Amino acid sequence: MTVSITAISSTISRRAAGSRTSETSPTPDGGAASQEGSRTAGERTLDGVWRVVLSPKWIVWHLLAILAVSTCVLAAIWQWGRAGSALGSALNVGYGIQWPIFAVFFAYMWWRFLRMDLREHRELREIASAAEPAAPAAEPTEDSTDDLAPWDNPFTRAPVPAPPPVTDAEAPALSEYNRMLAALAARDDVDKR
Repeated sequence: MTVSITAISSTISRRAAGSRTSETSPTPDGGAASQEGSRTAGERTLDGVWRVVLSPKWIVWHLLAILAVSTCVLAAIWQWGRAGSALGSALNVGYGIQWPIFAVFFAYMWWRFLRMDLREHRELREIASAAEPAAPAAEPTEDSTDDLAPWDNPFTRAPVPAPPPVTDAEAPALSEYNRMLAALAARDDVDKR
């Protein structure tokens, strides 16, 4: 799969500018064809990855991870220098070994959390694409935001789908418990008045 840097940077800048219109390119007959429909699944996935990786939340996490790893590396260098000096001890050697382990731990957890967030984003997009029927593409307008899912905005958290309600036949004890809680809540509302 070949993705040009200019295509990625234009997608990122378009998302940062808040543009909701799809890109168009001229066709041989002089018309404009939408590139959104001709994008491969890999390009759409790459766009989703960049959307998560460059979200404000993850920019802060990137900076914190870099700060934590570099602090651990500097502490390890300092401890190794201290261990080699006249005032050094075996404790400094132990710390010199411990700080790089902490740095690897921070880097691993950053990578793990990023992968978990990307997996969640991919699953929600799959759920959304499976739930939406294929409709003909409408002409995008300047202020139209109906064509994008709410979690396409990098400033909001992706919604978690609600589980289907449990019926009395599936779990009678749970239904009885929920009725008891509803009665207690109603009685509590009456007592507050």
